[in-house]
Amino acid sequence: MLLAIRWCQDPDSPPWARYKTPTTWAALLALPARHSWTVRDLHRLLEDHTTSGRRVLTHPNNPIAYLSWLLNQVDLTNRPCAMDDVYATYEAELAAQHRAEAPDRLAAAAHARQAGRAALHGDAHHQVRDILTQRIETAAAGKADQIRAENAARTEFITRRRGTR
Repeated sequence: MLLAIRWCQDPDSPPWARYKTPTTWAALLALPARHSWTVRDLHRLLEDHTTSGRRVLTHPNNPIAYLSWLLNQVDLTNRPCAMDDVYATYEAELAAQHRAEAPDRLAAAAHARQAGRAALHGDAHHQVRDILTQRIETAAAGKADQIRAENAARTEFITRRRGTR
């Protein structure tokens, strides 16, 4: 009876679902209800019927007989939305597990940040910084010597060219 009430009251149900009272639908929907069918399963039944190339009647002469015919086309033990429900349950469990692990991940991230900050002020960092500074200064001095040598060679070349005229 509960499935019939929900079927009649659901705004996504076709308009012809409201042509009859929940009491009238109850006898037909008792067997699907025993197989744990929901209103979503009934909607999916109609949707699957449409996607298989057939059309769903918008104004069936006998809505009870029409839905009965549709239900007889499927195996009631295989609910149309069963996989959706399993997937939704899996997603909910995964989200709950993710939320449960969040404090541990946050603590690990905070610990890593703290270790990183400590490394910035540690001896090893200062040693590396000193070595890099020394290499940069050496490279700069070498570059300066190279530039001076190139300038001297250029000046000598220009002087020789002027003297040969």
